Amino acid sequence: KIIEMVREDDMHGINAFIMERLGKSWAKVGQRLGENQLKIMAIILSDGFIPTRKMGEIMGISYTAIQNNVAKLKEMGIIKRIGPAKGGHWEIVKREDEEWGT
Repeated sequence: KIIEMVREDDMHGINAFIMERLGKSWAKVGQRLGENQLKIMAIILSDGFIPTRKMGEIMGISYTAIQNNVAKLKEMGIIKRIGPAKGGHWEIVKREDEEWGT
């Protein structure tokens, strides 16, 4: 379902999906992210084991664009990689509600 939302650029549905998973206080952080970063977040919440190349295919953007957006999310402390490139997975960094948006 989320993959369809990403492919169809349904940003309302994507934002609702992210807030459902991370809480309403996530909205402050979400306002600072671009559409592609929000799509990456939704994909990771849906399937943390998905490779970055597959994310790019789903989103219809280049591998370089995915790498750049993932790097920004990592720099912001929003996502992290657990394990190696092959066999590892992505996680959203868990925070208390009051910490989102700081």
